[in-house]
Amino acid sequence: MGTTTRRRKRLAHLIVIPILVGALLGGVAGAATSGWVNYGNQLMGDGVARRHCAKADVINNGGNPDFKGWARTTTGSGCTSSLASVPAGYLGAAFDAYRNGSLCGSAGPVFQGSANSTFGVGGTVCSNPSGNQNFHTVGRGYFWGGSYYSYNNHYRIYLATSPYLSI
Repeated sequence: MGTTTRRRKRLAHLIVIPILVGALLGGVAGAATSGWVNYGNQLMGDGVARRHCAKADVINNGGNPDFKGWARTTTGSGCTSSLASVPAGYLGAAFDAYRNGSLCGSAGPVFQGSANSTFGVGGTVCSNPSGNQNFHTVGRGYFWGGSYYSYNNHYRIYLATSPYLSI
């Protein structure tokens, strides 16, 4: 076996081993997220148009599922740039948690107490019995519409659903 062949085999081991270790650990740690779901620009209670975005997460926290629901406002073309702070009470968040397709807990809605662009609520509201379980979250973002459009002093509510996370 030549020197070049031995180097290639060593290099292959250096690449394959970290990939295998990462794949094995993926079953122990991980997260499932919907990513930011963009609901477009809408007028809010102060008369300013902002993009409304919602997100849902379920995260493996040492074998227990942590669930999260998020709301975000931006002035950019998407949900991750040009974050736009809104007054206290304009954003709220909630979530419903599911284990193997059945509702097992929920939280919220909770509303932000100070001006910001992103607000979320989360927690471990479902047990994880022995054996493999599949969890997912339906997050709800709440956006104060004020007296604009037909939302006469109500919140708009937008949903995001995470993929399943197996723990």
